[in-house]
Amino acid sequence: MRSRINLLLHPIRMRIIQWILTQQESTTAEISSALPDIPQATLYRHINKLLEAEAIKVTRENQIRGTLEKVFSLNIEKGQIKPLANIETPQEHFEAFFSFLMMLLGDFQEILKESSTGLKEKGVMYRQSNVFLSDEELMELAGKIQEILLEKTTNKPIPGRKLRTITSIILPKPESSGDSKS
Repeated sequence: MRSRINLLLHPIRMRIIQWILTQQESTTAEISSALPDIPQATLYRHINKLLEAEAIKVTRENQIRGTLEKVFSLNIEKGQIKPLANIETPQEHFEAFFSFLMMLLGDFQEILKESSTGLKEKGVMYRQSNVFLSDEELMELAGKIQEILLEKTTNKPIPGRKLRTITSIILPKPESSGDSKS
């Protein structure tokens, strides 16, 4: 699993993924133009590693003067993520979480395409809080959040209401961080 994480989190490969994410589809020439500081041979090597890892896929091929130009997209589609109950291995968890984050990043990119100003007025929020909770307190909090969200899911679209996506991620701090001492 560690090699898969390193493969996807490599700085050049992350830049390639982010570029393809913003464009939805991109050719090697377009990626090269967008990332001119990366030598072409290096770029091809990293694109091939992303293809081998199935992080990106060839969407189509264009015939250009006797050669085939590949068009790439992320290999992530809405609804592709397995339900948590069906995930068994750390590798599957990593891949599902990575897909989740890429979809979230894609949604955010769409918002930024409209306008990068006035995000607060549009209701865009993201924050992180650290709290000390026992397992029971965590389950109680998660239940209350779910209860409030379920209540709001019955809201009908009416003037003044906008469709909002509310995302939650709960992660324990690693034991080695020292924050879990009582």
